[in-house]
Amino acid sequence: SASSISTSGEPPIVEERGEVASSREHGMGSGDLPLSGESGFMVVESENHSKRKKRIFILSIVGVFVILLIAVIVLAVMLGKDSSVSDSSKAINNAPSTDTDTPLTKIDQVRGYVVSEKYSTSKDVYEEGTPQDLAAQFMALDDNAVPHETSTTSEKFQWKDRYVMTLFYYAMGGENWRVSFDFANRNEETCDWGMSFVRFREGISCNKNGRVTQIILDQNQLKGNLPTEVGLLDSLQVLSAAGNSISGSIPNQIGTLFSIRFLHLFENELTGTIPKTFMFLQNLEDLSLEDNMLTGDLTSIKDMGRLKYLFLEGNGFSQHVDSTFLANLPSLQIIDLSENSFHGNVPAHLFSGGSLGVFDMHRNSLTSFPDVVPEDTTVRFLALQFNPLSGPFPASTISRLENLEHLDLTSTKFEGTMPEEIASLKKLDYLFLADTSFTPGPIPDSFKNLTALVDLSLKHSSRTGMIPSWIGNLNGLVLLDLDSNELTGGVPREIGNMTELAFLFLHRNRLVGTVPEEVGMAKRLSYVFLDHNSLSGNLDVMCNTPPLKRVTSDCGSPSNEITCTCCRVCCDDNNVTAECTEHNQNDFLMMLDPNWSTRYDRYDPWSGRHVYVY
Repeated sequence: SASSISTSGEPPIVEERGEVASSREHGMGSGDLPLSGESGFMVVESENHSKRKKRIFILSIVGVFVILLIAVIVLAVMLGKDSSVSDSSKAINNAPSTDTDTPLTKIDQVRGYVVSEKYSTSKDVYEEGTPQDLAAQFMALDDNAVPHETSTTSEKFQWKDRYVMTLFYYAMGGENWRVSFDFANRNEETCDWGMSFVRFREGISCNKNGRVTQIILDQNQLKGNLPTEVGLLDSLQVLSAAGNSISGSIPNQIGTLFSIRFLHLFENELTGTIPKTFMFLQNLEDLSLEDNMLTGDLTSIKDMGRLKYLFLEGNGFSQHVDSTFLANLPSLQIIDLSENSFHGNVPAHLFSGGSLGVFDMHRNSLTSFPDVVPEDTTVRFLALQFNPLSGPFPASTISRLENLEHLDLTSTKFEGTMPEEIASLKKLDYLFLADTSFTPGPIPDSFKNLTALVDLSLKHSSRTGMIPSWIGNLNGLVLLDLDSNELTGGVPREIGNMTELAFLFLHRNRLVGTVPEEVGMAKRLSYVFLDHNSLSGNLDVMCNTPPLKRVTSDCGSPSNEITCTCCRVCCDDNNVTAECTEHNQNDFLMMLDPNWSTRYDRYDPWSGRHVYVY
């Protein structure tokens, strides 16, 4: 047997396997197998080889099964993720994306890049449905999802601006904007998200480097909280989103917009305080936050050296006003802090420097006017009405404001005689001393020198005596309001010479006599209130002269003191009607709340429209 193995090179395995198999078929046990000699060795070796082949075969089958199982799992995961990406694409583009290269990896790249660059927090970017998440999905649909190693610095900045403006769109409810301006349009460059008109552009404007420099979205139905990422727009010079429904607080990050010059967020629903970071906005020229619900003080804006226009009216700011109040604003030209809760002294130190033209702090809690004002003052508009200012009238102080054109001290508590010194203000065109506490007395005779007057209201100011005839020489007067005084005598016929007069309010006095026909010849008369006097006559001449809109007189029964076929309201001392009572309680046309920019307009509550704008 040994020689046959060595000579043939092929051991007789088949033969021996046959013998073993035959033996097992006949019930041969292990004790019956050959235990020695060459034949026994060959049988054992043959059996071991057979077992190894079986094990290899079984392991191969198991391995193939495991590989197939892993492949199925990976494929299922990839299909599920791809479906998620497709759904996100549909949400952003309102249609299925045709970009087959928009897999999970692109969105992950965007999210990772945004977080690594600290543009947004990981929580915001990965939370489903947030403006950051939606912006990331939008950016992932671009051919270049994120800047790459060869991207220029300019391209990286442009990518950042696009991400921020997309995020801004979603944060501000862009789907409901009045005009979309092509925001979040994949087919447009960021700088094309806007609309140009003859003299201005709305939406986004950019510089030559493709950086966002202006955002103008006034009255466009924006709604939501300003995202903190706005602070990343480091080339931004103009942010104007006035007249919307922006709520929440002003982000601290806006204080990092070092290039910003104009910030207009007025007429929104902002709350909280002006961030302390605003002290870093040293290039800011125009800050307009009026008509919100802001509170706190103004310490964060007291050192803005370039600030020219400050509009904070109609909020809840509160601060004691003294000589340090906003003391380092040398460029200030217009300041409107009206309708807040400032208290203390009128800050006359702001009048110096030769820049300030408009100062409006009406409807606050100021109690005193300074004894001295700077000699170099250029203030033209001074509105302090509805403040509890008290004490002797500061005649010598105010008379030094020689450039003054607008002076409103309505509903203040100054004492003493109505000052003749006001007549030294030759440029004055608007003088309101209504509802004041002056000592009873006549209309100051020196007022005849105020020939530039357009508006004169001495309503409810304890004026006595006769209406002076020189009143007719104030040819530029549009409004003459002498309502609710103790004036006597007749109506001067010289009033008929006042070619610009549109509003004549002489009611609730003690006037007597016949109303001169000449009064009806004033060609622009629109509103004439003569009721609650002891006047008589026929006003039909006035009724036949356009553009009369509303006339009231004592034409009611049973007295019928005046004949008037066009009077909207007829009053009578002996028969108080509901209509006449309503008229007496209605001061919409007489009590003005002027706005520095348009001076004022007059709203007619009966017609429901504005009847006059000056």
